[in-house]
Amino acid sequence: MRITIIATTVLLTLAGTAQANRLLMNPPSISDTDGDGVISAAEASAQIEAFRDAKMAELIAAGADSDGDGSLSKNERRDYSEQQLLSAGADADADGTISKSERRAYGEQQLIAAGADVDGNGEVTREERRDFRDSQREAFKSQFDTNGDGELSVAEREGLNAVRGKGSKGSKGNKGGKSKRGGSRGGDSARSGAQGDSGEGRRSGRGNRGNG
Repeated sequence: MRITIIATTVLLTLAGTAQANRLLMNPPSISDTDGDGVISAAEASAQIEAFRDAKMAELIAAGADSDGDGSLSKNERRDYSEQQLLSAGADADADGTISKSERRAYGEQQLIAAGADVDGNGEVTREERRDFRDSQREAFKSQFDTNGDGELSVAEREGLNAVRGKGSKGSKGNKGGKSKRGGSRGGDSARSGAQGDSGEGRRSGRGNRGNG
């Protein structure tokens, strides 16, 4: 139970990475809930959201919500994570705080317990860490291969992309980019036209004065 809580706390504390990476150490099960043979983007997103809500509720019930407002702030997640690491014995120098090196060392212990130390020497090398991460990612991805052919079709990949945040992010970026670029082009054209008109006017004026 304690390891589950710690892993969950770390899961909800991490930020700034792709969703798929945040879910690697404690991946949820994703399924084709409507039975149409494909896990759609909507199905995947709904199940990931439900997974995160359940983990959040688990942490709140365990006492992480120190101010009792029914939600977890960044500080509450960090403080609770540190409390759990202290309880788990991660404070190697017994100074009452968890340093970066102690957090890293505890993370390595978690990886070893999860089977990442393939050669059994008590350490997780960079290659072992990479291989473990890749195997977890592949295991997570395989849930979207609903027809079991070993490959993700375009339709099957939609759900995975929704979890990774690629679909919505890409389309938003494209829309914004097109709009901005279009606006620039429009502005350039307008400025060019205005300069052209102005230039023609000046030249015309000079011509008239010369004729006069």
